Amino acid sequence: LVAAEKLTSSSSQSQRDRSNVMRHFKHHKRKTYVDSDEEEEDQVHAALGTHKKQRPRDQNKVARREDARQQRQVWQQNRQLQAALDKSWWWLESQRFAPQRLLARGRHVSLVWAPPLLSSSSSTNTTNSSTTNNNNIPQHLYLVPTQPATSFRLACGKDDEAWKELLEFQASLRRFYDRLYDWDVVFAETVLDHNSYWQAKMEVFVTTKDSAAVDVPMYVRQALAEQGYEPHQLAQLTAQKTLLRSVPPNFPYLYIQYAANRGAVQVLQN
Repeated sequence: LVAAEKLTSSSSQSQRDRSNVMRHFKHHKRKTYVDSDEEEEDQVHAALGTHKKQRPRDQNKVARREDARQQRQVWQQNRQLQAALDKSWWWLESQRFAPQRLLARGRHVSLVWAPPLLSSSSSTNTTNSSTTNNNNIPQHLYLVPTQPATSFRLACGKDDEAWKELLEFQASLRRFYDRLYDWDVVFAETVLDHNSYWQAKMEVFVTTKDSAAVDVPMYVRQALAEQGYEPHQLAQLTAQKTLLRSVPPNFPYLYIQYAANRGAVQVLQN
């Protein structure tokens, strides 16, 4: 009986000690923050000295955190790209693009009608005996890459089909305005260094024959000199010496094309 009483007393004391430790540990955790209930339970058993069978740690925990970090990074990049798209309102992918201004869409290049407030022909009254209302004829257009690109040099540099399609658009516009209205077409692209993304566009200007499109290089040299650039660096373009062969990738440049296989380009260096 004495032995049984001692055993019972010892068991009751052990239970009381365990309860006291549990109560104390509940209010005084070793860590101010635990990742899960499982980790808290492990700490309780460690304090009591009752080492339960260790559960395997979640091996995918690090992978989940990395996936979450990558998702946040992609979301941030998409947010920045969307902000850039909103600025590039002439691009089909922009939420600000007006569908009624789309004149033609190819696989690599799109033709867009410039808004009246930004059109160079809005205040120009061209005269032609075969045309009664020139205001309804697009005289200021944009050629825009369908894919994201900061310049036509980049858009066409890695895709021969994109370059061929650009040349086809230029040739078609020349034939259209020459046959119907006896007008010239000048193509121009200015690529500058931007801190943020900027979708490329090539300006298309329609001029009358008496405007002498072949004099465009002279006016361009004058404008370059006024901006502090070296006008003598304006290189002539031919059928063999094209934009792709004249400008290195990722360089700012000025490009003009005023006749078939006749144009000029200059790398804009400070």
